[in-house]
Amino acid sequence: MNFAHYFWLAAALLHLVGSQVVKIDISREPEGIHHSVVAKLKVDNDEVYPVVDTGTHYLFFIWKNWFEGVHKGDCSKILAGCYECPSGPCKGGPKTKVTFGDGTRVSLFKEEGKLQHDTGTTPIEFGLTANYASPDQSAQPHASLGLARNPKPGIGYLSIVEQLLSKKVIGSSAFSLYLKRGDHSTGQVILGGTDPSLYKAPLLFLAVDGRDFAGLDSFGIGGPSFPSFPVGDQVKLDTGTQGILVPGVALINIIPNIAARASRTVEIKSSGPRLFKIACSDRQYLPDMTFFLKGEHGENVPLVFKPDDYVEPPTQPGQTDCDLIIQRDDFGEWLIGYPMLFGRYFYFEWDAHKIAFADLV
Repeated sequence: MNFAHYFWLAAALLHLVGSQVVKIDISREPEGIHHSVVAKLKVDNDEVYPVVDTGTHYLFFIWKNWFEGVHKGDCSKILAGCYECPSGPCKGGPKTKVTFGDGTRVSLFKEEGKLQHDTGTTPIEFGLTANYASPDQSAQPHASLGLARNPKPGIGYLSIVEQLLSKKVIGSSAFSLYLKRGDHSTGQVILGGTDPSLYKAPLLFLAVDGRDFAGLDSFGIGGPSFPSFPVGDQVKLDTGTQGILVPGVALINIIPNIAARASRTVEIKSSGPRLFKIACSDRQYLPDMTFFLKGEHGENVPLVFKPDDYVEPPTQPGQTDCDLIIQRDDFGEWLIGYPMLFGRYFYFEWDAHKIAFADLV
């Protein structure tokens, strides 16, 4: 046992618990025909609901003047909501173009406002949308609460962690987040540290590379009596992703074995080039799915998904079919999205290349 490591860990967590933190409520909400995990923020006069995203550092909202004017939309009908400057339409400014992994392209300009949070009010900078284009024509424009490392610290668009830390509102660049299980899951983002009263110690630390990816040894479907499938690759833990994305060669094994290892016969139907669905009433019969991540000392750390974690709940009254949120990644990569949070507490400290998790109490 490495006593020096555990002494350092205990001291670090004690420091984080005692430092200033900001807690933000989050929840899983229906967004069109799918769901997203969003934060509830009050900025100046507007309530906005950005996606909680550990895959990007950008903080931006939907600009009301653009969405209801140029885009001819209705801010009251989108999950993200809209922001407008308190004194009237924002003036705009130089544009920055951002492209996300799914091909979504957003054009942003900088604006300033006052963020109201549980410990006070803080001036912040954020982006507002001047244009938005998604390959999915049915997708609503989204806002973003980016929590990833800024690849150019202190330059350009600063993350909310960078801004609150520089203003000494929070005492550390570390943050944590969790979601309770349920069709309408709720939880919090804790900026600046952690809250040990919320999880079952100890936190399990993962091996993290320079890109902030974790190691993925293998995955299993069903209990330990079934053989697991070797992987030996890296996986991105990205809460902004709506599901679990896997290489096509892995999906060939995953979908048939989910059906074969169910506790009764379940039909899994294709609902598109990358999507599969089942009868919503059948999700209780599906097996657990386990990703064996690499721990910081080389051990395997199981991340278990219950059927309710990887089957999307209905978004419409009377809906009988539900999507599996396990999809093929077009680039052959592994991404575990927001389902990783269900029933778990995750801790991130990018500066130290640390990611850890534990079950909720």
